[in-house]
Amino acid sequence: MAKRRMFSIEVIETDMFYLLPPSSQMLYLHINLNADDDGIVGNVNNLVRAVGAEKKYLKLLVERGYLIQFDSGVVAVTDWRVHNRVRADRYTPTRYKEELSRLTLGEDMRYIKA
Repeated sequence: MAKRRMFSIEVIETDMFYLLPPSSQMLYLHINLNADDDGIVGNVNNLVRAVGAEKKYLKLLVERGYLIQFDSGVVAVTDWRVHNRVRADRYTPTRYKEELSRLTLGEDMRYIKA
């Protein structure tokens, strides 16, 4: 996992994001910080507990389209490619290959579940 992450103001400086409860906003930021180089997190339930949030705040992020959740429990950050661009020489492929294969990248650089 990389040691640096970026956040796009196109995503987090919007009314839609600010209308989320503060716990959902905080959880979203921590999920982004812990995502791998493809924007995928395999320990989201641990992060929910670690930041003192409740699962309802994770569910809200999924419902509002900020995260894509898979049956395996793995989540993908929808706007990952909007937030981050990882140089090819620093990129480490995700270990969640099956989940990544079920995502496509839209014209707006957002993940879509295929």
